[in-house]
Amino acid sequence: MIDWNWEGAAVEYRRANELSPDPHRYDVGLAGIGLLFGRVDESIAAKRLALDRDPLSVNALHALGTDLYVAGRYEEAASALRKVIELDPSFA
Repeated sequence: MIDWNWEGAAVEYRRANELSPDPHRYDVGLAGIGLLFGRVDESIAAKRLALDRDPLSVNALHALGTDLYVAGRYEEAASALRKVIELDPSFA
């Protein structure tokens, strides 16, 4: 049996960012962990912050679209995901 320690992962994410700051990776990665705990609004806000820092990040935009979909905000999700395709038609 696998015992995932997501709270521990969040602590390690914060520590890694202290050692080697990368606001984009930190915002998107930590928000993804928050999403696992049902903190969808917090996750969406973190993805938007990442996009404020790097508006052309297809990874952050894709993650935002996914969060919006999970939140049931389908039109916003579709808009974000369409922008991913516009920015990078080959994005998985």
